[in-house]
Amino acid sequence: MTISIYSKRFRVHARLAAIFFVAAIAVALMSFIHRGPSTLETNRVINITADIFCMVLGLVLFLCCGSDTQWDQDNLNYFLLMIITTFVAAFTDEYAWLVDGKASMVMANKIINTVYYSTTPGLGYLFWRYVITFLNVDRERTYKWDRFFFCGLVLAILFRVGNIFFGYYFTISASGTYTRERLYPISMFYGYFTLVMTLLLVIRARKRFEKFQVIALFCYALLPMAVGILTIAFYGLSLSSPVIMMVFMLMYCVLNVVQSRKRSVEENEMHLATAIQETVLPRKFPDRTDFDIYASMIPAKDVGGDFYDFFLLDEDHLAMVIADVSGKASRPPFI
Repeated sequence: MTISIYSKRFRVHARLAAIFFVAAIAVALMSFIHRGPSTLETNRVINITADIFCMVLGLVLFLCCGSDTQWDQDNLNYFLLMIITTFVAAFTDEYAWLVDGKASMVMANKIINTVYYSTTPGLGYLFWRYVITFLNVDRERTYKWDRFFFCGLVLAILFRVGNIFFGYYFTISASGTYTRERLYPISMFYGYFTLVMTLLLVIRARKRFEKFQVIALFCYALLPMAVGILTIAFYGLSLSSPVIMMVFMLMYCVLNVVQSRKRSVEENEMHLATAIQETVLPRKFPDRTDFDIYASMIPAKDVGGDFYDFFLLDEDHLAMVIADVSGKASRPPFI
């Protein structure tokens, strides 16, 4: 369901989300300072700093998107949901590093990592929905794929919840230490599969995208995928969320460039249409002493859907024409 950016409901939701962002960033910073950066290993400090940077960037990007009237209403919600999901991924990743190795935080460590693992399939599904909505594809045409991807998302999350009890993706020892298990790469399958299938759709519909949009979409899919593959091979590197958030910033900038270009073309066309309409309507009025005639038309927007004209048939007869285009909001012509 799409919420209009101009509605009161959207403004309330946006303010609540902004408060959540600020509060989460404050908690993350205080927790990091309380733990003491000097007591942590270098790789943990790097990962936690990158996660906090990701959260701050997410807040800035969320505020920019929420106040930008150039956004297409249909895909704004999915883009904001992707930002929020990435923000949650960065927040939980930071806490996973902070609580790792604490025997008193075993269950909290399991829950935090489970939420973090769940953001990967969530981002894959949201990216699919974002592209579908951006292309304005008929829901009926994608119903089977939608149902397939949604069912896959539900199964992926259920398997992550099951991992809390059976530990096939990761385990937390009695001492609170996180360890990846042999099936860890399988946890990435759904997210990567969804990204690849969405990219195939982008390739197929590439003519409906601007060149820079295609590049941005491929960056969103391929860069985090590359980082994720590196994390499989090298444990201790956790930069997926910051990379994704920076790609979101790239997508936002590209969207603004494309929208600004389209807006400029549309404004120029509207100004040209206004000038043409003004030249079509009569400006000179008969210079008669036996009657006066004046006319005006004030369109609701730049161009109106109404037309008027008048002319003398002879010295004693005046013809007047008034046309109104049905459904066009404007102030009627006054003669």
